[in-house]
Amino acid sequence: SLQAAIELGEKAKGAVIYYGMPEDNPDRLALLECPVLGMFAGEDGWITREVVKSFEQNMQDAGKELVYETFEGAQHAFENPSREIYYRPAADKAHELTAEILSTNLLEE
Repeated sequence: SLQAAIELGEKAKGAVIYYGMPEDNPDRLALLECPVLGMFAGEDGWITREVVKSFEQNMQDAGKELVYETFEGAQHAFENPSREIYYRPAADKAHELTAEILSTNLLEE
């Protein structure tokens, strides 16, 4: 969704990243024209806290809006109910946050 929002420019109203690898190229981030919500797993060995902090700094440097949540105890793909690592508390909270940003940004004119 982040890459789609970058490509869509002003047509994008919001982007939600579910444990996806954040963009780190400042030139690409400069193209964003919408707020970004990130959902990250506290126990992710690939998209680590350091990766998320770097993304936060890159977004800040680019003057872009980022809100994110790191879910303690959650592993990568915590939202997928077909996997053993499905973590309902994180999935429920992520769903709630996603609904909030989408309803706020998609329903406003």
